[in-house]
Amino acid sequence: MPPAAAPIPPEPSLPADLLPALLDLLPTGVVYCTPGPGDAAAPAALVLSYLNSAARQLLGPAAAPGTPLAACWPGPAGA
Repeated sequence: MPPAAAPIPPEPSLPADLLPALLDLLPTGVVYCTPGPGDAAAPAALVLSYLNSAARQLLGPAAAPGTPLAACWPGPAGA
C-alpha cells in the first residue's frame, strides 16, 4: 500500500495593508484598473482603482482612484 500523500499546506496570506505598502516603495508606477460602469451596447471604460506614489507622480493630479483611464492622457482619447 503506497504511503498517503502529505496534505497541501494552506496558501500563505499577507496582511491586507502589506501589498499597498510594498507597492508604494517601488520606483516604477503601478496602476490597477477595473471596468467602469457601462451598458450592454458599449464596452466599459477602464477606471483607475489603485495607483502607487510613483504612478501618481507620473500621471499628475488628474489621476486618482475612480478616474477613467482615458482622462489621464491629453488629446482625443482623453477628451
